[in-house]
Amino acid sequence: MSKRIWFKSLLMLVLLICAFGQTALAAPAVRVNKTGNNIWTVYGSGFEQIGGLTLSIQYETTLKNPEVINGEVISGALVSTNISVPGKIGLAAAQSTPFPRSSGVIATIKFGSGTGRITSITPTTATADNNPHLVDSTSEITNSGDIAGSGSGSTTTDTFDTSKNITTPSSSTNTGSSPTPTSSSQGAWLGGVTMQTDISSTGDRKEQPKQPESVAEPSRTTPTAEANRIASEPDKQTTEEKKEKQPRFVTTSSVLKQFKDYKGERTPKEMVTLFTTEGKGFQQVPPIFLADGKGTLKVLIPVDTSASASPNFAISKEAQMASFPKIVEDNWVVELKPKKGVYQATLSYFLDEVTTDIPITVAPLFDSFSGKPFAKMTESDLAQFLKTPDTAKADLSKDLNGDKVVDYIDDYIFVANYLVQAPQSKGGSAQPKQKAPDNTKNTDK
Repeated sequence: MSKRIWFKSLLMLVLLICAFGQTALAAPAVRVNKTGNNIWTVYGSGFEQIGGLTLSIQYETTLKNPEVINGEVISGALVSTNISVPGKIGLAAAQSTPFPRSSGVIATIKFGSGTGRITSITPTTATADNNPHLVDSTSEITNSGDIAGSGSGSTTTDTFDTSKNITTPSSSTNTGSSPTPTSSSQGAWLGGVTMQTDISSTGDRKEQPKQPESVAEPSRTTPTAEANRIASEPDKQTTEEKKEKQPRFVTTSSVLKQFKDYKGERTPKEMVTLFTTEGKGFQQVPPIFLADGKGTLKVLIPVDTSASASPNFAISKEAQMASFPKIVEDNWVVELKPKKGVYQATLSYFLDEVTTDIPITVAPLFDSFSGKPFAKMTESDLAQFLKTPDTAKADLSKDLNGDKVVDYIDDYIFVANYLVQAPQSKGGSAQPKQKAPDNTKNTDK
């Protein structure tokens, strides 16, 4: 009997270990390896359900002219990079489905000149589903090769576990010397990670000269205690910054998605209401755009005066930039030209560790339907189109996007053309009104 109980207990223990191992393997992991002369490769694994990624990378400013090349993991996704601040690289990638590769190269970073190391990388990962949420991830850096300040022919390998902010040198030759930090009096923050400097290391700090006894001291604070106090101040500051600048993804539900999720009665009033867009930090002009492949629309985004840099913009494959983004009356103005016949597009921008997706309200341009021009249509024509057929067989004359299915996409396209072209829409009775953009700071950050 005791052997049977012992066997069952052992079996349960094995099952628990296996379950724990599967959970650990499922966590996304990002690692950076030095793979050449001033070349680092960023690898990812465990990305099976991941469709959103940000990377905050910090490197020594002795390295110059960084270049970021996208890898196969994020191939085809919306990707935005920011290399405007020396010593920092930001990368954001997003798409509505999981990335094409669950493991492999995320990006390759090349520096045009200089010597140095990558010192920090902070990944943020999010799932690709109807309810995206952040997923815990791990990161690691391995700097292997000639390091700034080392002797001729010396090789140093430093492994950084950035998730715990610990540096553990794994090997070095006795001919080289360690690089000297550029500052020893303050901490440096990047992407929610506090990089400690050497001020708290008594082994590297020079002894303070002894003060003459004749000098009156206002307090009995010793040099060591004072140094510890100074060293703790950056930690408090960076902890507060880390809370304020936690990387996030901000998305807004598109009108097309609202059509897809709508379960109520398909009446003209209800369908028109779905096109009503509240101002949530952006404005599209015009609010509904019919894509003929020639015209352009504008997206207005309020300038965030507290931002540390200008935003990086990216557009999905359904459209292209018609001009360089510019600031007009306290708004970033991004002009886009959607491709002919598209019914969805996304503008994304990366700013201060936040990736924001803006859905573009766009539909194919139709001059007429069933021989009647949209310019002459009335609400009764809209009601007739939305009417559910008496038979189970679909009326393929209503298949406006050519996918052999009559569904919410066709309703969306018809209503968009009706609102833009019908006479009463131009008068304002059917055309949905759009709020002006909110010029206050985006609280979603």
